[in-house]
Amino acid sequence: MCVSNLRGKVVLLIPTYNSELTIAETLDSIQGQSEGLNLLDCVLIADGGSSDRTLKIAKEMWRCSVPIRFRVTRPGRGEAQDVSDAVFSLSDEIEWIMLMHSDNIAYPDWLKTILGVVATANECVASVCSSYDSWVPGIRLSPGENQPDISIETIRGDLASVRGTLFRGCWWHHSTAAIRVKALREMGGYLPEFRHHLDWDLLLRFLSGGWNILYVRKSLMKYREHETSLSNRNMDEHIDVQEQLTITRKYQFALSLPDLMRLHSNRVILLSRRCISSIYRLQGRRLLFAIRVLAYLPISCVLCIVDRLFRQVQPPVAGF
Repeated sequence: MCVSNLRGKVVLLIPTYNSELTIAETLDSIQGQSEGLNLLDCVLIADGGSSDRTLKIAKEMWRCSVPIRFRVTRPGRGEAQDVSDAVFSLSDEIEWIMLMHSDNIAYPDWLKTILGVVATANECVASVCSSYDSWVPGIRLSPGENQPDISIETIRGDLASVRGTLFRGCWWHHSTAAIRVKALREMGGYLPEFRHHLDWDLLLRFLSGGWNILYVRKSLMKYREHETSLSNRNMDEHIDVQEQLTITRKYQFALSLPDLMRLHSNRVILLSRRCISSIYRLQGRRLLFAIRVLAYLPISCVLCIVDRLFRQVQPPVAGF
């Protein structure tokens, strides 16, 4: 497919919630794209009921000829529900969404690079994603992958990829990614039960559903890290580890029993380190949460074994 054939079939989706301090930079970076903006049907702001100036700033900052639209929901629903509902509301003509969170900065060749790969993707590809730079404004920039030439890796939707992703963690960064609308709808969208690992769960559902992922070995975004981010709050309460245990149990059909034990042992090591760090930093609340999750680990392991013994854990797709 020629890239021009994507015209009007792609929506750029930006989830927001109280993003008045960062939304302007994000929109500036999008409007500064070298190519690809003209292919977009629109830019859709999926706002979770912001109480600050997010929407006002977005309206004032958008100067591009591509239409900008707003979908505002009530607070407290969460990103998973807001993004999923926005995707399910799209017309049948929209085949892909480009996702960019409202606190990240797209590099100028983001759309050009990702949409160029999308145009060559076959029907088995659920997403095209890329590397990124981790960024703490004014402090550090940790570079991601940057191959001199566009290098693309195909991650096949099979049990080996599910197993590898359970051990590796979420290598798929959905902010910068293009996601096929058909695939996202087929998977039921993002699941609201996940706050920290909603992208990891979706990635595993894609792979276990037989969908392939294309990974571009080039950094196309600055991923903003800051202390008030949801990710940091989740790790303070160790919600990330709790969700890791849920995901391990859910996708254990791709694991052997030794694999299962190894993943739980890794969590013991991780939480033990966090306990030591919390004691050193006098973080009593963080320590108590870590001890509570640590105490649950044997229960999690037993539940997984019970599933294997009595519920005949099976992959969700016939033929795997």
